[in-house]
Amino acid sequence: IDTAHKVKTFITDVQAQLEDMWKKGKNPIVEDIEMTIVKNSDGSYKTKTSATITESQDGKAWVGIEIEVA
Repeated sequence: IDTAHKVKTFITDVQAQLEDMWKKGKNPIVEDIEMTIVKNSDGSYKTKTSATITESQDGKAWVGIEIEVA
């Protein structure tokens, strides 16, 4: 997984939030993930990430997340 754009850190943070919600008695699900990587004029990159985590409506706890990099 790409460490330069903080993908691994993002996934670790999402996983922690899923587990925390589950430990509080709520079944989580990731509704949406957004990641934008922009190349700056100086050649560096800026990465923006966000995840929407809500309570699962099907009663299942979706506490794992995997990412596949093509």
